[in-house]
Amino acid sequence: MTLQEKYDRIIGLIEEFVEFGEPDIPEAVSREMGLNLRLLGDAFQFITDMTIIQYIRKRKLVRALSARTEQGLSVEQVVAQSGFSDAAAFSKACKKVFDLSPSQITQAVLSQHPPLTFDRITSVKAGEPMENDTLIAEKKQGTICGITAEQFAEVKHVLEIGALYGLTDEEAEEVYRLSQTCKITTAQAAEFYEDFKLQIENGSYYLGRDLVEMAELSCKYHLSFSETQRIMEQLEYAGYWSIHELPDGFFEIYFCEENNRHGWDMEYICEMAEAMKSNKLPFSKFDDAIQYAEIFGTDIVEAIDNFQEYDSDWDDMIHDAMTNGVPEDDTGGFGYRNIWEFSEE
Repeated sequence: MTLQEKYDRIIGLIEEFVEFGEPDIPEAVSREMGLNLRLLGDAFQFITDMTIIQYIRKRKLVRALSARTEQGLSVEQVVAQSGFSDAAAFSKACKKVFDLSPSQITQAVLSQHPPLTFDRITSVKAGEPMENDTLIAEKKQGTICGITAEQFAEVKHVLEIGALYGLTDEEAEEVYRLSQTCKITTAQAAEFYEDFKLQIENGSYYLGRDLVEMAELSCKYHLSFSETQRIMEQLEYAGYWSIHELPDGFFEIYFCEENNRHGWDMEYICEMAEAMKSNKLPFSKFDDAIQYAEIFGTDIVEAIDNFQEYDSDWDDMIHDAMTNGVPEDDTGGFGYRNIWEFSEE
């Protein structure tokens, strides 16, 4: 069901419930639509500039007055059918809604007050049809019933997400929260959330885990939910409960080709990332650090810590090799011939 269809369905349900005398129409509509009652009320008021209660009261008045004009009912009979306490309350409501007394309201007047349609909303100020998005933009400068237009715009986004992906209100709100917090598209957030629901159904999701962090990690590195969950489990096993505890560059090292070959544990990756950060070494130099560790027979963290020294030594060795020819490998296991081959590459 599209957003447009959802809005029109709400109006249709209100008409049905008014006709059949439903005692609590807002609750009945929210139940039928699978919408949170607060969300339904907020969205309705933002689009129409009236509360859902006010709209229902108007539709009850129109129905009661139509019956009066068509069937020739007395005011007392109409009052009894429309649920007002007495004729005075009924007359007051007519005056407020139509600016006319009940006796002045004709079928021609009532025909000017059909049910709302949400494809084009009439602007009360301009008296001209206006698209929903235009109406929203017009209201951006102020507040509606003390609530900012931006907050109501969020409600509209949530309804759109729910309609587009077939989610309940609560699920749509969660997807919207994921997209905003992680700065990702709603499509990415919805895809991740669908994976999340599957894991819940399979009983393989650990509920204490931060869903936002998982979505952040998944979307940034194009991972499936199960891949993200596996990484989070490894991190937690190593004592890291949040990806924000990790040093900058951690995931660059984790996802690099060398890690695919060596399978470094999380703690060692953290040590390397910390060393890169403390030595202000860009990740573009990480492969060089690995090579220096192999050449000079040291640990990678040590190679990072001494990168400038090793870099200088390497330059000197290359210079000597190219200046003095290409002697046979020495007993150290890494002679000038290898260096010459590297320089040729």
